[in-house]
Amino acid sequence: GDQSEIKEEVKTSFQKNGISHLFAISGMQFIIIEDCLSRILKKLNLKEKNNFKIVIICLLFYLSILNMTASILRGILFFILFSLNRYWNLALAKKTLIAIAITITLLINPYYIYEVGFWYSYIISIGLIYFMKEDAYYLISLLKSSYLAFLLSIPISLYYFYEINIASILYNLFYIPFINMIVFPASIITFLFPVVEPLYNIVIKVLETSSLYLNNINFGKL
Repeated sequence: GDQSEIKEEVKTSFQKNGISHLFAISGMQFIIIEDCLSRILKKLNLKEKNNFKIVIICLLFYLSILNMTASILRGILFFILFSLNRYWNLALAKKTLIAIAITITLLINPYYIYEVGFWYSYIISIGLIYFMKEDAYYLISLLKSSYLAFLLSIPISLYYFYEINIASILYNLFYIPFINMIVFPASIITFLFPVVEPLYNIVIKVLETSSLYLNNINFGKL
């Protein structure tokens, strides 16, 4: 979650183009870790509930080394609560699980309610949970989620930044798969094998240069 080495103009361009959410530590990171751990633990032939307990302990350890923000808390609380509901057949309604997550978040830090990250994270996540239905075609599903996230974020963006970018719907169609399928895997590979860093730097250059270029286009900005 350390953004100290990202240039300020690049960070601003991510914000203005409506793609900064892709770089926030949230539910996706927890799901990736959970998926990797679950695959390893399944090969050990442990009981499913024991696997789940080990995964939760690992995720809580991961949480302990992060700079805890509202979006990070939301991500791990949603994962734990929805998983507990499924594994233990608690049959709790979605709205109940969401209310519990919000309550725990604000008990940990009541001042989260003033942070833009809290509102973005919870409002968009809740909207996607209730209104998003997976489509057989990846591109259509991507377009639907991008459009829905944009609509849900409008009041928050206007309140905090006095500006929205309609073109962000289109930008996300490119950046979501680019970040998820190229940047994140390339980051892990470079961490494990530093020799490929020059190739990784090219990927980052494409990301930053394209975002700065799009930020100079006034189309869609209101």
